[in-house]
Amino acid sequence: MFISPNVTIYKFPITAITSIANRLSGLILSGYFVGGGIYAGMGKDPFRAARESEHKKLLYFSAVSPLVYHTLGGFRHFLWDRYPEYLLTNRRVMVSSWGLLLSTGMISWVSEKYVM
Repeated sequence: MFISPNVTIYKFPITAITSIANRLSGLILSGYFVGGGIYAGMGKDPFRAARESEHKKLLYFSAVSPLVYHTLGGFRHFLWDRYPEYLLTNRRVMVSSWGLLLSTGMISWVSEKYVM
């Protein structure tokens, strides 16, 4: 596979990473809902299977993190649409991207630690 040289010399911006991650989290959530619906449609309980798994914490974290991230990303986009003149500057978008990543990690960790 050939990669253009200009791709390797530039640093990928955090704003692009969080934008791509928002789309991926939506894709993951769609997969969970469709997969869980199919599994439940076969007469099985997907929640019971997750509770009885030895990888329960990993399953929980892999479901909670995309949900938290996608929800917070949606709120961020809502605020950008509502107040673009205040929030859509390069600096503020970069700060909100780091805040989105950090808050997702913290909320997911606290949720896994205290809800599990």
